[in-house]
Amino acid sequence: MVKFGRKFFFSDIPKIEEKKPKKVKTPKAKKPKKVKKPRKKINIKEKLNSVIEIIVNIFKRVWPVLLFIVLVLLIALGINSCSKKSKKNKDKEKEIKPAIVQEIKISIFDKVPTVDKFITNIDKFKDKKLTISYDENKLVVDHYEEVGEYIVNITVDDKTYTSKLTVEDILPPELLLKGMMIDEGTTYSINDFVSKCEDNSKKDCVIKYSEDKYSNITAPGTYDIKITATDINNNSVEKVAVLTINKKAEPQPTPTPTPTPKPANVCKYGDGSYNNDIVLTYNIVKNNCAQDPTIAYTNNTYIDKAEKMGIEEEKKLREDLQKKKLNIVINLQWDAYPVFNSTNSGLVGYTVKFFLTSGSKKTEYALKSDGTRSFKSNDFGL
Repeated sequence: MVKFGRKFFFSDIPKIEEKKPKKVKTPKAKKPKKVKKPRKKINIKEKLNSVIEIIVNIFKRVWPVLLFIVLVLLIALGINSCSKKSKKNKDKEKEIKPAIVQEIKISIFDKVPTVDKFITNIDKFKDKKLTISYDENKLVVDHYEEVGEYIVNITVDDKTYTSKLTVEDILPPELLLKGMMIDEGTTYSINDFVSKCEDNSKKDCVIKYSEDKYSNITAPGTYDIKITATDINNNSVEKVAVLTINKKAEPQPTPTPTPTPKPANVCKYGDGSYNNDIVLTYNIVKNNCAQDPTIAYTNNTYIDKAEKMGIEEEKKLREDLQKKKLNIVINLQWDAYPVFNSTNSGLVGYTVKFFLTSGSKKTEYALKSDGTRSFKSNDFGL
């Protein structure tokens, strides 16, 4: 038997000696008989022990190396698993989230925004299912008719986010006034000065005099009547209308008529002369004669023509202001005023005046008949 723990090489394995067969002497006269060589006997047990000894000795020499390899493999597998987990976490962290706008403001009666207006990085979610829902209790088809703040739900696939829609009203009513001419002793009301008052809230305007003194003027003369219109959301605008009160004529004794020949062209209400300081926008003088002064506010053909010229000029003026890119709030007012002849007995036409103010700056001009402007002041550089 081989002792365990002994250093060995493959050459150390003991060899099994073969026994040589003995030579048999034969008589020379006879031919030698062929002798069969005996088969080598194999000792299986001894062979098995030798193999076991070799395996045991090899294991004793290499087991530290095998253990080291196993440890290295386990460490490598652990590092790989942690790396995959870390990469997975990083990929999850890199997941793009929708950037939701926290608040959008619109004016009352404006159409509510679509879902893309609430997501600033909408381009990254074109392949996602996007939906939006508003407060159905107050929503009327696609707009809100009341000022307030409303919650908006935005859904991206199966995740829901919230935002806020603020509905506001910052626009004053659109107020259009007209002048009045009355005789001394005639009463008037505030509605007599109002041609139109409309607001974007679709509600009625509240009309009132800017000062109580304008409600009851009786003395003959010409007055600027300031009127304020306020909407339901407390936005207001002030404009000016002209009130003319004619002095009541004193009864005169009827003189004895002296027959005189009538001139070829006698003007019933006087000629068409008027104060040259006034810019006449719309002239109604015919045959050098002024017209009946009572038609100043009763004949729509005349007053409508003057107001139409004012409306067209207002559109042009707003375009000019927009081109100037003035980042200020400008109060714009205009009106058509009647112009009477020098004797104040007949109507010559109308002058359309515009007033623009912003703080201490102001621009005032009258519209000429050819559409050009005659400035009294021009702080806005029009």
